[in-house]
Amino acid sequence: MFRRAAVELNPAYGGGFRNWADALWKLGRKEEALEVYAKGTQAAPDDAATYIDWGWSLGELDRYEESIDKYRKAAELRPDNAQTYNNWGAMLVELNRPEEAIERYRKAVECDPNYGRAYRNLADTLWKLDRKEEAVQSYEKAAAADPRDMATYSDWGWSLAKLERRSDALEVFRRALEIEPNNSEMYRLSADVLFDDARHEEAFADYQKAIDVDPENVNAFYNWGWSLLKLGRREEALVRFQRVLDLDPGFGRAWASSAEALAELGRTGEALELLAKAAASGPTEAEDFTNLGWGYFICGEYVQSIEWSRKALGVEVDSVTAQCNLALATLHLGNREEAEGQYREAIETAWRLKEPETLKENAIEDLEEVLAKKPDLAGGQEMLAMVRRAYEEMIKPAPSGTRA
Repeated sequence: MFRRAAVELNPAYGGGFRNWADALWKLGRKEEALEVYAKGTQAAPDDAATYIDWGWSLGELDRYEESIDKYRKAAELRPDNAQTYNNWGAMLVELNRPEEAIERYRKAVECDPNYGRAYRNLADTLWKLDRKEEAVQSYEKAAAADPRDMATYSDWGWSLAKLERRSDALEVFRRALEIEPNNSEMYRLSADVLFDDARHEEAFADYQKAIDVDPENVNAFYNWGWSLLKLGRREEALVRFQRVLDLDPGFGRAWASSAEALAELGRTGEALELLAKAAASGPTEAEDFTNLGWGYFICGEYVQSIEWSRKALGVEVDSVTAQCNLALATLHLGNREEAEGQYREAIETAWRLKEPETLKENAIEDLEEVLAKKPDLAGGQEMLAMVRRAYEEMIKPAPSGTRA
């Protein structure tokens, strides 16, 4: 190996060790690569680049604290290196230390004001801390620094849509499409926002554009189907869901939504056959279990719904969606006290994870829809009022002078 030969010729050549380690890493010989990075820092203790690569490799192995140690050393050697601070911030996020991560990301853009990725990482972290306006501003700076980074436009537009600034979100997606006209995901995101804005035909036109650009965009097919389902156009929705399953048989939401469409068409037997087929395919992910739980709920099979929701929680204990589905099915079996406890668990989880919108979508909106059909459901109105109060508290602005 030429890179190894380089350090044999000059054992003090730190760059040679780094290149050798990088090559070993690419070959999948990761532990050997780590050993060579260590030798490189012994040979050239002032080579910050070796510490940066070593830190990145440790992070890829989920050894975050060790990774941070290497980035800290790199920063001591080269305090003006923006990449060091950006990568350091990413490790802190993995360790659930977002405030410290923000400090590192800010240092990265201070070192390099044109570092778009660091601005985007800063924005993502601010958003998770509910500092949403600051996040939007950072996304805008990220786009200015790196105008061709489609991930920034995606996140920026999505955040604006979540703030119900739909016109601004659509403008962001249009800007992205001016730069990259054949970006299927941008058309799909635009369609999602247009649908939420009740501009249904425009949304469907953009879903079609997304699929014209990428005929295998399963998210575009699924979201189009879901939109049609919400408008009561069930047969058309089924066509889109079937296309999703043709492309990706493991797409759990398509199984559940197909079952929902069939059940609403009075074809409950077909819906149950579909769910049984999905269950027999050997799902292992929490999301798959959650989708099956919802599908069985729609079909009125509450015991099976509870069984699948519990399986989901066995894999992902903090799934707000599965907790809400479990509570709703339990309520339908007449176990009001148990259902209340399950809704309270969902509220506590949503609060802890800062997921008020997940609670809104899977508790409030589902309860509203159920109660529109079954206004006399025992305990339903009380559960809805309880969850609404919790949601309003979650989204209440922080007092002046503090941060949420």
